Amino acid sequence: MAGRTLYIGTPTSQPQEEEIYLQRQLQKPTGNLAAQEIGKKMQKPIPYFDFTGQPFMAMVDLLRTTGNFNIVVDPLMMPGPEQTVTLQLTDSTIKTILDLVTQQAGLKWTVRENYVYISDEAGIARLRVTGTQLVIVYD
Repeated sequence: MAGRTLYIGTPTSQPQEEEIYLQRQLQKPTGNLAAQEIGKKMQKPIPYFDFTGQPFMAMVDLLRTTGNFNIVVDPLMMPGPEQTVTLQLTDSTIKTILDLVTQQAGLKWTVRENYVYISDEAGIARLRVTGTQLVIVYD
């Protein structure tokens, strides 16, 4: 069925499956080669990851350095220093770690152009509406 965009399941599972589909679509690298390169970098294996009670932004810095790609956190949704992350994994990838850590913080992420953008659902929707250009206004 060419052109079909959503998986249609049973009436009880359809909303959940649609949400899963849309989330995967948000996380797929879109557009240019830089976004595709980030997708490849996110598959980098991490043999052991232990992050216990550390600030969310420290985790972002660690993933930015380890993955060697840009990560932008929505300034409106940036967790404060009291938002801590605890996660211990073995044989994982940067993508899996990012999935789990953003879930702990109640946030989502998407790949845009040459960066990973972290925000809540509304922030990511705003980014989609305005296109791939990110504008940050400082007071």
